[in-house]
Amino acid sequence: MAINSNESMRIFVGIDCFGRGCPGGGGFNTKEALELVVKASESFSSRPLSVALFAPAWSFEKREELLHLVDCTPVSDDACALASAVYRLDRRFWRPLTPLLSRLRAVGSQSRHLYRPSCPWRGSITTNFSLGMGLFDTNGVRLKPWSQLAGQEVLPTCRAISATQGKDEQAGFDVEVIPEFVEYYLPGNSLRLSISRIDADTKNLFLELFVFPNLSLSSVANLTIILKFESEKGPVKVFADICIVSWESVYVAEEYSVTGRKYINCSGE
Repeated sequence: MAINSNESMRIFVGIDCFGRGCPGGGGFNTKEALELVVKASESFSSRPLSVALFAPAWSFEKREELLHLVDCTPVSDDACALASAVYRLDRRFWRPLTPLLSRLRAVGSQSRHLYRPSCPWRGSITTNFSLGMGLFDTNGVRLKPWSQLAGQEVLPTCRAISATQGKDEQAGFDVEVIPEFVEYYLPGNSLRLSISRIDADTKNLFLELFVFPNLSLSSVANLTIILKFESEKGPVKVFADICIVSWESVYVAEEYSVTGRKYINCSGE
C-alpha cells in the first residue's frame, strides 16, 4: 500500500496502444483508457498513479493499414508523401494524449504542469526547425534517407491562441504542422503549416511560435524572424506577447495572462 503520493506515483497502470485488454480498443482510441486513469487519479489526488504506454509506435507499425486516412496509399512511389503521411498519423495518435498526460503529471502536486512545451533558453535561440532527419543527400538530388538525432533543433509550438488576454484557446482555426522534405533552408527538412478556418466569425489568426517561461529580457533585446510566403496572403503582423508573473507562479499558473504586446513587424509581403 502506498502511504503518500510519491509512492503511489511509482505504481504504473499499463495501457496497450494495440488495445489488448484495454478499454477503447487502443489505436486512435487509446485516450479512452488514459482518461479513466486520469479521472481515477484526480478523484483521489492524494494517491495519483502513473501510466506506462506499451507499443507507442502503433501508428507507425500499422501505417500501411492507416495511410488511407491521410489520403495516401502504401504503393505510392512518392517518398516525401509517404514520410509526411506517417508524420500525420503519428500526430493524430498523440494529439489527444498529450493534454491527458500533462493532467496526469499535475495530479498530486501543488502546481499545474504547463500544457505546452517550453523553449530552452541559453541567451539566444537559432533554429532551422530540423527534425534530425532527411530524405535526400546533402546536394538534395539523390534519394538517400538519413537520420541524425544530434541535428535536431528547437521546434515551434505553432498553436492557435486567443487574441483576448487571459484566454488560452482559439476555436477559430485548426493548425497542422507537417515536415517538408523537398524545400528547406538547410539539408533535412523545413516545416509546412496547414491552416484551416473552422469558425467563419474568426477573422484573424494568432499563432504562438515559442514559449519562454521565466525569461528576463532587457530593453535592448533583439528578435529577428524571417518569413517566406508562397503567395500573397494579406497583411502579416509579427508580435511578442509579454507576460509578467512572479517567480512562484512560473510553473504554477494554468495559463499566462498577456500583460503587454509588442509588434515587431507589419508587412503585406
